[in-house]
Amino acid sequence: MDWIRLETRVYWVVFVGAFLLVGMWENRTPQRDWLVPSGKRWRNHFLLFLCFAVVQLAVRLGSPVSVALAAESGGWGLLPRLGLPYWLGFGVTVLALDAVKYGMHRLFHMLPFLWPVHRVHHSDPDFDVATSLRFHPAETLLMQVADLSTIFALGGPVAAVFVSSVTVNLVNTIQHANANLPEAWERRLGPWLMTARVHRIHHSDSWSDEHTNFGEVFPWWDRMFGTYRWVPERGKGMQVGLPGYQDERSTGLVEMLTQPLQRDRSRQS
Repeated sequence: MDWIRLETRVYWVVFVGAFLLVGMWENRTPQRDWLVPSGKRWRNHFLLFLCFAVVQLAVRLGSPVSVALAAESGGWGLLPRLGLPYWLGFGVTVLALDAVKYGMHRLFHMLPFLWPVHRVHHSDPDFDVATSLRFHPAETLLMQVADLSTIFALGGPVAAVFVSSVTVNLVNTIQHANANLPEAWERRLGPWLMTARVHRIHHSDSWSDEHTNFGEVFPWWDRMFGTYRWVPERGKGMQVGLPGYQDERSTGLVEMLTQPLQRDRSRQS
């Protein structure tokens, strides 16, 4: 099987398809009104996404599947040495990659030198599908280095890495929707997935809420380490974004790229 070609094709089909479907969903039944007109904001978020693509090409990082294939061909990684059954190695790989994302996300909030980079994502004055693109290239690069290092260290099944990568891509898009699933669906999916309703609490302008719901795909790490929250601190009065960044200026491309070098307006408001 040509895993590299499959990875590329599926990534773009899932990315474009999910983005368009979530965009239509949230415009049909928005959970909250937009603070900033979406046209300029969406354009700049796409440009920020393209900036990372350029950086990625420049540093020549491999894709998750290409690194998994390299580890497999070289016999590298912990899992092959343990001799685990395929199904168990598959599950361990998927869970470990998600756990690393949870841990890295917490570090971006806890470490003073990482927060300014992650602040770019949280300083979006609105919360919708375009927020899923709003990551500073430095953050995306660091997250990818952690992800690829884990893949190489584990040496897990290529199929598991492929499934994890596609799932993260899909869930990241859906969980930033400016819309909620029906309550019955939330109750059923809540124990298994980080939904938009739960992830939106993480984007609250409350410091207390901001330090909960770090999970990428699964909520289990938050539940295990006491960072899961189902109801925001201010209930229905919750606002998204960060204090000091509630205006159109915060959506400018240059502003987003240079924000890590600026003073933190959210901590001085």
